[in-house]
Formats: sequence, C-alpha cells, structure tokens
Amino acid sequence: RIKETKISLEAQVKKQTERVNAMKARNPNLVQLLIDNLSYSIESRSSLSEDTLIAAWIADSKQCEQILLASFENVLKPPIDKAAFAWFKDTILSSPVLLLQSDDAYL
Repeated sequence: RIKETKISLEAQVKKQTERVNAMKARNPNLVQLLIDNLSYSIESRSSLSEDTLIAAWIADSKQCEQILLASFENVLKPPIDKAAFAWFKDTILSSPVLLLQSDDAYL
C-alpha cells in the first residue's frame, strides 16, 4: 500500500508541476492567485481540493508551509473547536502534501 501511495503521489506531483509551469508561462500572477486561494480556503475552512494544495506547494512551498503551520496553530490551540478540527483532519491531515519536501525540510 505504501508503494501505491508513493506512485500515486509522484503522479499527482508530476501533473501539478505541469499545471504550475503552464500557469507561470501564461501569467505569473496566476501562481499568486493559487496561493491566495489556498490561504482563503484554509482560513475560511472551505473545501479544498488535494490538487490545489499540491499545486500551491509546488508553486511556493515556503509560503504554503507558513499557511499550513498557521492553520495548525489556529485549529489546535485550546479550546479546540470540534467542527474546525474535523475539517482540519479531513482536509489537511489526510493530504499527502504533508509528505512533500519544502525548500528546508519536510513540513
């Protein structure tokens, strides 16, 4: 199962790398829009596709790392809101983006 997950993640990364490169070629501002969308989705705890999360990470892992760490702090500070934690668990903690390496280290 781990091998299947790794292969699936590698395929997702390849696909989203192509997507990010196409966005950069078309209009570099689209990448910042992607990051802003990620930030808004996390702050508002709205739905967020795994593809968007991975693409944003590929586009700017450092900025995404900061956004994700802020969400960790926000959701996990006492008192923990059950609805916020459920969203966090289903959307962020279940994402393979946590396995991707940033410029410095793994998240």
